[in-house]
Parts: sequence; C-alpha cells; structure tokens
Amino acid sequence: PLRPVFLWTGLPVPSSLSFRDYSLPSAISNLNASLDHHVDHLPFPLNINSLYYSFALFGGTAMTLAIVIAILFLGRKRNDNIVHLARISLLPSFMNSNQIMAFGIPLFLNPYFILPTIFSPLASVILGACFIKLKWITPAVFQLPAYTPNFLGAFISSNGDWRALLASVLILLVSVLIYLPFISHWLKEVDHAKNN
Repeated sequence: PLRPVFLWTGLPVPSSLSFRDYSLPSAISNLNASLDHHVDHLPFPLNINSLYYSFALFGGTAMTLAIVIAILFLGRKRNDNIVHLARISLLPSFMNSNQIMAFGIPLFLNPYFILPTIFSPLASVILGACFIKLKWITPAVFQLPAYTPNFLGAFISSNGDWRALLASVLILLVSVLIYLPFISHWLKEVDHAKNN
C-alpha cells in the first residue's frame, strides 16, 4: 500500500518499491515447480508476483486504469477536458503508464482520491488471493518484462489460463466500482467550481 500513497502525494516512488525482484526465493521455487510440470502444486502460490504484480497494477500504481474507465463511464454525457484526458490516456493506461492521469486530473494531494488509491489495489490483491487459494485460477508463475500490460499479466504468466483473464476483468470491475463514488463526487465539485 505504500506505492499508491507515494503516487497520491506526488513524491517519486522509491526504487526499492518500484522494481520487480526476479530473485525472490518463492518466485524461483514456483518457476522450478512449473518447469517440472507441477503447476497444480506450487510451493508458494501466494507471492508478490502472483498477487501484486498480477492484479494490483492495472494502468500502473493505484489501479489508474480503473480511474480512466470510471471517468469515461461517468462522463459519457460530458464534453469537457476531463473526459478528453481520459480518452487520451486510455491506451497508455493499458500499457501501465499513468502519468497522463496523475498529472492531468490532478491526482496528487486530491482528497477525493486518497481512499480509493489505497483500497483499490488492496481489494485487488485480496480478490486475487481468494481466487488462487480456492484454486479457481492458476497462479502467475512466469516473470514478465516490466512493461507488459499488467491487465494481461495474470493471463500470460499463468501460461494462458483463461480463468486468470476473467479474474482480471472482474478485479478491474471491482476497482472501477471502488473509484466510481469518489470520482462522481469529484466531478460534481469540478462542475460546482466551474459554475461559480
């Protein structure tokens, strides 16, 4: 939960929180088990790769892809800079780049976004852990390059488990639902400030 707080404050994320560690013993043990064709019995099904990198970074830190989708959903009848910004940032958000949204909203120190930037990734990790623990999806095993779209990360790194893709869609939907009331209040505040 520290990365979203750093994003919200506008401070740079420390490198120790932003780089993926491919040498984690749990990740190496899981990879060895998968190479031996024992994917159903991984020694560490719940680890940072199978949870955080697979389910909590859609669009970048703080699930900013959910922000973009929520703004596009709530602003479908609006024709202003906020919706235009969301349209422009949709493709970069799929590629894990959230700079357009972070600077354009602005996300930094915006009181409407502190709670969802923390709870959206947290809910995503909890849901991902439940799916893995209940054996509804295959955990992510393979390490992906840093700029692989995180939305597809669980699907690709679980060797194409289509259930992981469905889980990603569901988790993204939950994140959008978490952001919706906060963005709705923020848009009303923006409209109120514009009218006064």
